[in-house]
Amino acid sequence: MQGCGVFGGDIILKTLIQWCAATTANKTLHYHSFSDTRCEPILHLISAVSKCQGQGQPVTVGHLYQLINMWVKQHDFNARKGKVGFALFIFQHLEFNGEEKH
Repeated sequence: MQGCGVFGGDIILKTLIQWCAATTANKTLHYHSFSDTRCEPILHLISAVSKCQGQGQPVTVGHLYQLINMWVKQHDFNARKGKVGFALFIFQHLEFNGEEKH
């Protein structure tokens, strides 16, 4: 995905920010991975959020924004090793049954 440098090269973080922005602007976001295997976690994230929505546990833009902020505050972009990646962080905080992990 072009333009991910400011996000530490994290295409999942960039996608989630774009998704939040599109939702806030009431716009549809069309996502195409073009068979890039690095994008597979994005599809799982979309599925997880959709599953939460379907079970009456809406994942709001505000909730996703809070998760992004939590991750950014504890992430050192200069030290890649030993850090929890953004996708894993999000999955650790969203349950597939629609409940947030504590």
